[in-house]
Amino acid sequence: MPYHELGLDKRIRIRVDLLQSLRAIAKQLKRVPFTASCEVRRNSASDGIYNVGSVLAV
Repeated sequence: MPYHELGLDKRIRIRVDLLQSLRAIAKQLKRVPFTASCEVRRNSASDGIYNVGSVLAV
């Protein structure tokens, strides 16, 4: 399955929902849990804070 970046709307949803499990977030986004996990890992700062705005830099 090819990789497709998540849009800003989905990234904001992840940020809001991070108190839930990544599995629950993925289900809401209609994605597999691996996608949510990679997204959070790829766009989190060293302090662990998920950076929604990184999509705007692309």
